[in-house]
Amino acid sequence: MLGAVRERNFEQRSLSAYMCQSLYMAMLHTLSRFDCPLNLPSRLMNVPLRMEPEQFFAELSDIYGSLIEQMQSGRRRASMVMMENVLQYIAQNYQDPNLSLTMLAQHFGLTEPYLSKRFKQHVGVNFSAYLEQQRISRAHELLRTTGMSVQAISDSVGYANIRSFRRAYIRVVGCPPSADRGGEETEENAQDGEEA
Repeated sequence: MLGAVRERNFEQRSLSAYMCQSLYMAMLHTLSRFDCPLNLPSRLMNVPLRMEPEQFFAELSDIYGSLIEQMQSGRRRASMVMMENVLQYIAQNYQDPNLSLTMLAQHFGLTEPYLSKRFKQHVGVNFSAYLEQQRISRAHELLRTTGMSVQAISDSVGYANIRSFRRAYIRVVGCPPSADRGGEETEENAQDGEEA
């Protein structure tokens, strides 16, 4: 873009010194409108009437490059913060059986496709797989450390249906929930194994 401005004003037509000064100042004014800290060299802010266009555009090109890098870095930081907030929200609400990508998108004021794409880029798996992993990981811990029933654990980690819980548990862990009770065989565990 800067090349096109330079070509149009200095190669295709010859601007007077006054018009050069006006163009320089207009371009610097455009830079000053960005909400980023710019370290403009003082020699650009006090543009001499006879500053050569090549010199001016070379320095301006460097500044625009720096500005673009700052803006991209800011966007990446904002995206990282947003995704950390999403992950924190999931960690605090995974037990809600209604937790979904739609609910998350609405909560954070984002579109589902945008959140889905960012989530996969940030975490490496899609939202459903991540949520399932979080729920099953917690269930696995509860099965090994508490005496809670499989039904109670299923409810406490966000599954509204115990059959869905059992299928997910087998898919993630590789065995039915009753197998993680350390070999204890109770009436409920026996039923758990039969229904899986």
